[in-house]
Amino acid sequence: MMKQILFFATPNDIQPIISALETTNKIVFARVGSYDIKDPPLISGAEIPNPGVATNETASGSDSYLVVPAGSRLNLHPYTSEDSDTFGRKMWSVYSGFNDESVEMTLAGIWEDGTLLPGSVRSMHNNEFAKKIMRDFQASLKKAKFEKVQSWWLSTEAVQMLRAGKRLSTTAVHRRQNMTYDRSILAELR
Repeated sequence: MMKQILFFATPNDIQPIISALETTNKIVFARVGSYDIKDPPLISGAEIPNPGVATNETASGSDSYLVVPAGSRLNLHPYTSEDSDTFGRKMWSVYSGFNDESVEMTLAGIWEDGTLLPGSVRSMHNNEFAKKIMRDFQASLKKAKFEKVQSWWLSTEAVQMLRAGKRLSTTAVHRRQNMTYDRSILAELR
């Protein structure tokens, strides 16, 4: 069973969480997806481009990163591309399912239209590494005074955005979408 933590956070609120996670754990990050090289780069949290700024109009389409122990080697899945721009080329896929000691982190964040899209930290694995990363991430949210509302953790700036009438949504596609859900979250805030 996959465990996950769902949160809304702006760049100002998520960067300290990533730093705190790195302070308490020897970890590196690898972008989830396809590569045309066999050894995709492992980066530090400080090297993640624009954390808290969504890379897609949907949370699920935004860039995700595997969190893995520093010094580990990624297990990759080789395949032949069928995409039009890389057709026939050998590619390698980075995916949590191939890496037992990993947690997947999607930062999402603010989209171009001002909608705040949720991030998530999740794991398909039930080992000590995954449990510790999940526990430490949640502890960092609590320490940074994120508020738990329904299934979501809301950062300080996310709460301010919600109170100012900004959208907190899993997608920015339906901009005129009914704001009933946003209001239900707002009603539960202290």
